[in-house]
Formats: sequence, structure tokens, C-alpha cells
Amino acid sequence: MSAHNNLRAILVLRMGWDIFSNNIGYDWKSLEKARIDLINDFSHVLLESGFEKGFESDVEQVVDWLLSTQAFETKGNNYTGTWCRLVNSGQQGLVAHFRNVDEEGSLLFQLGGNADLVALQNVGRELGWVFDADSDANNEPLNAAVGVPASDRIVSLLHNQQQEIESPIEEVLELLEPENSISGEDGLRELVIGRLKAGRELIRAGIFSIRSLELTLVVGLKMLVERYGGAAIALAASKLLDLLLKQYGIG
Repeated sequence: MSAHNNLRAILVLRMGWDIFSNNIGYDWKSLEKARIDLINDFSHVLLESGFEKGFESDVEQVVDWLLSTQAFETKGNNYTGTWCRLVNSGQQGLVAHFRNVDEEGSLLFQLGGNADLVALQNVGRELGWVFDADSDANNEPLNAAVGVPASDRIVSLLHNQQQEIESPIEEVLELLEPENSISGEDGLRELVIGRLKAGRELIRAGIFSIRSLELTLVVGLKMLVERYGGAAIALAASKLLDLLLKQYGIG
């Protein structure tokens, strides 16, 4: 049992989610493109979990191992270069192995709930990853025996619940995207739009941690409310914040 083995188990178990398959796809792509796509997908998971940096080489190590497993088919020659694709049967077989056989993976799968988040936070501490400056996770002792902070609670949404939140996100984005800037600050508009869209993807996925929603959607909405006062954008953002506060106790 080790930090690296637990990281590998957490990321392989993610491969059993539809959001992973949707992000990576089953088409042929260059080996380098496949590698970049996997690194981006896994890195996004760690960023959502409150880490800022320091995990890059550890993620790359898992990705390089993963590309050599049954989950991927590889072809090519001296002229085409190396190409690969995600194979559904191999993907499901690898996930099944980690759910039922692998020591770390099977334990995480049996425990369910927030166990993977607890493990990931402790993996990050052991490997020296840097927590996001806005995250309080590095000041909160985590122990699998006592659970995780409320902000790491996992939420699953039904389709009608997704629609209830996604529609007002779209409304805010439609109001914001025509703007040239926010408060005249370079890059702020793009930053807020990025957070809103990242939050929208969490809603569309139908499963997320409260902390990940706070770091994306909630932060973006708060920035709009603070900078637009009584304008239409602020009113729409404030309405959505109130909805999130009511449903999840955040905002």
C-alpha cells in the first residue's frame, strides 16, 4: 500500500464514470494527443479537489502506465507515428479489476461515499502537492475513520435537478459573454466564464463534491454579484446563488 498505488486506484475507478468516457472518447488519436487528454482529465480532478500544483509528475506516471494497459489499443508505423484509442471492453475490464481485485481500488469501491476524497487529500499531503490558496483543506485534519469536511460532501443529481441549475447558468452566460470585460480588468471576464462553464460541466455530470462546486460556479457567481451591483447580470447571478444556498447550504 502506498500513496502512488492509491492515486492510481482513484484515477482508474474514475474511468468507470460516463464523464471520463465522454471526455476521452473512443476515436483513434495520436499517442501524444491521448496522453495530453488523459493528463488534462486527471489533473482537473485534482484541481477540483483543492490542489493547485505539485501533482503533475505523479499524474503523468499514472497516464504512462495506463496507456500500456488493456484499456488502450495502439497501432502505427514509422510513417504514421503511434496512434491509440480507448477500448471499451479493456476499459471496463481494468475498472472491474480495480473494483474487485486490486487492494486499494477494491477498498475504495467498497467504502464508496467520500472515501476517495479522503484518500486523495492524504495522498496529496504525503506526496507534497500544494493546496490551492483558497482552500482550507490543508488546515483540516482528514481521517478516513471520522469522515471528511462537509465541503467535500458528494452530491448526485437527478435529471430535473440538473435542469433546474443548468438553465440559470446558461442565462448568466448569455448575459456575460457579450461583455468586453468585467470592471475593465484584463482576463477577468475569461476567468469568470471559465469558472461558470466548469461548474456547468459538474452539473451536467450529475455527481460532484460541494467543494468543487464552490471553487467553480459559486466563486464565479460571487464575482459577478460583487462587480455588477444591480445590473441584470448581478441579479441573475444572485438568483442562482440563492438557489445553491437553499439546496446545498453554500453560497
